[in-house]
Amino acid sequence: MDILGPASGLPAMVAGAPSMLGVGAMPDSDSIKLFVGQIPRTMEEKDLREVFEPFGVICDLKVLKDQFTGFHKGCCFVTYQTRPQAERCIMELHDKRTLHGMNRALQVKPADEGKPENRKLFIGMLSKSVDELQLRSMLSPFGTVEECNILKDENGVSRSCGFALLSSKQQCLSAIRSLHNSTTMPGAKSPLQVKFADSEKDRQARKIQKAGGNMFGGMVPFIGGNSGNGQVASTAAAAAA
Repeated sequence: MDILGPASGLPAMVAGAPSMLGVGAMPDSDSIKLFVGQIPRTMEEKDLREVFEPFGVICDLKVLKDQFTGFHKGCCFVTYQTRPQAERCIMELHDKRTLHGMNRALQVKPADEGKPENRKLFIGMLSKSVDELQLRSMLSPFGTVEECNILKDENGVSRSCGFALLSSKQQCLSAIRSLHNSTTMPGAKSPLQVKFADSEKDRQARKIQKAGGNMFGGMVPFIGGNSGNGQVASTAAAAAA
């Protein structure tokens, strides 16, 4: 596994090589937007360009940051002008090179490989003292945590549950297998709950069920469950309220 140091030491940056800034360039119709995880939080767009430029013309590069705090999430999106350029980037970097200061190799994959609804976890039966940073630390051994938040009431008190967005469905499955029902946290009434969050389709199905239940005396069975995963995370969230 190669470790990429400061920009001057990047193996692919050859003296005299043309820069591929892609200023004004438009992506081809079949180009791929890449998600890249495991990047140092000290690296901004201008620093990361030197990592990705050797593989092709970059049309867009954006570091992901928390919308409220501006906190660097340690990941970014990269769009190359052509599909072969993106595929070469994946082949050369994914699980093969580690940026300076990181313990794990870069994770480079198509951004649409996993839609958010297939990568979002509901975590219930948390201790009320658990905050976003602790939740992120709990899940980070299973992959890149793009987002996480603790649900709170109107007084800012934790509802003992939260949501997290990981970079792939496989990472979510690993977290579920390892953490679901694995322990009972201090103050919790039952073991830790880790499952896929409901999709919009599931929420709509629940609304239909509720409306039907009101009409027919509550005798309508639940349908849905995150596209067959059988999870009812939003119900659990409501119960925790």
